[in-house]
Amino acid sequence: MKKSILIIAILLFLAAGAAYADDASHAFAEALTAAHNDENNFAFMQFRTFLQEYPESKYAQQAMFAIGEYYFMSANYSQAKETFYKFIEKYPDAASRIFAMAYLLNMASRLSDNKASLDIQKKIINFTRLTLLFRKSKEYKYASAFNKKLVAVYSIDSIKFYAQDKLFAEISY
Repeated sequence: MKKSILIIAILLFLAAGAAYADDASHAFAEALTAAHNDENNFAFMQFRTFLQEYPESKYAQQAMFAIGEYYFMSANYSQAKETFYKFIEKYPDAASRIFAMAYLLNMASRLSDNKASLDIQKKIINFTRLTLLFRKSKEYKYASAFNKKLVAVYSIDSIKFYAQDKLFAEISY
């Protein structure tokens, strides 16, 4: 009898976890669809709600990046900066981390914040030195939730960031 109850409890637990994952996947897919259909305001609201309801989801990282990107696209630079700094802190190993730093660099330049610009440049350059240890150049790519094609090209003497194939930010050293 006890064995049956334990098996039922385990099955209920697994079913609840699967339902949570399905709900998270569905919610993220809806936000992504809205973003890809250029319904940016609606997508932003969905990404924000998603992050509140599913903060530990495997999609939370992409949702937070999308929120920062939305603020940037809306020229709400204070919120974009806050979101991207939180993103970098929460996801230090994220493949998109370098693009969050590129957004921060772009905003620092737009706002003529030389101190922030130099600080971000140093962080990006230090990252670059590690990646270029055995090669002349390295390219990173990221397709954001808002369908932005982001590319970072690290070379021996510069780093160039592209958004939608247009130069977005550049560091020479």
